Parts: sequence; structure tokens; C-alpha cells
Amino acid sequence: MPDTWHSRMGTIDNYQEDNSAQGRIFAWRFATRVAVDRPLGGGGFEMWERRTYRDYFPEGVELRVLAPHSIWFQTLGEHGFVGFGLFVMFWILTWRTGTRIIKLCRKHAELIWARDLAAMIQAGLVGYFVGGSFRVQPVKPLDELRAAALAAQPPAEPGPFRTSDLADLAQAA
Repeated sequence: MPDTWHSRMGTIDNYQEDNSAQGRIFAWRFATRVAVDRPLGGGGFEMWERRTYRDYFPEGVELRVLAPHSIWFQTLGEHGFVGFGLFVMFWILTWRTGTRIIKLCRKHAELIWARDLAAMIQAGLVGYFVGGSFRVQPVKPLDELRAAALAAQPPAEPGPFRTSDLADLAQAA
């Protein structure tokens, strides 16, 4: 590994002296304070400003305005505990839907593609959750990713195909 990597990893031992780590910890405390004060609606999308820091985290005002670099704390601060609960519930239900698809398709060879797709979506979610815990900004904006996913078409395959019975399997479960 390069020397720059080793020197950066050396800051883990003394995170109290690392401005980046301290900035995140301050931002997480700030987001929590805003959520505690405004549990139903949080601070809104524009809460990461110096004036809001002055109101909720006066001891951190001397720092530049800090972003949380965490999907969890950003959601908590911006939307309060209710919004955070909805955010987490959305992902739990998404995960459970994937698990259900995997179980329903396990016994049907013609639906192995759906099982594999659901499993890969879950693998992607793990990456999103872990990566989003310490970095909020995606490499590609979410709107672009959503548009690409919706525009994707399966390759055209010649031949007769059976009508999918996936809907019938879902109702049977």
C-alpha cells in the first residue's frame, strides 16, 4: 500500500486530533440535537448552514459548516425521528420483499433470473448501507441511476415464452 494510505490509517488511533473525524462526530451530534428538538419534522433540507449550527451547536460554530457524511444522520437531522423511522422502514420492507422473491422463486427453475436479481439488489443495498454510513454523495446522482434502471430493457429473445406465474406464486404465499 502507498505511504499516504498508511499515514491516513494511522489517524484512527488518534481520531480526536483528526479534523475530518471530529467534523463528522460534531455533525452527527448536531443532527441528533436538531432531531431531539424537532422530532416530527427535523430541520429540513437546508439545515446544514452556519446559522442553524449557531442555534443547535454553538460550541461547533467556529468550525466550517459540516455535512454528516452519513445517510442515517442526514435523514435523522433533516426529517426528525418520524422521517428517520419511515426511511428505515422503507429499506426494511424493500429487503423483505427481496427475501420473499428469493423464497418464492427458489423452487421454479424458470424464475431463477428473478431470484438472482433480488439477491443482487440486496447485495447492492448492503453496499449502499455501508457506504452511506460514512459518505452521502453517490458517484452518480440518484436521479440518473433511477432513470437508467427504468430505461433498461431485457434483450430481445426469439421464441415462444410461457406466461409468467410469478403473480400467482405471490398470491399463494
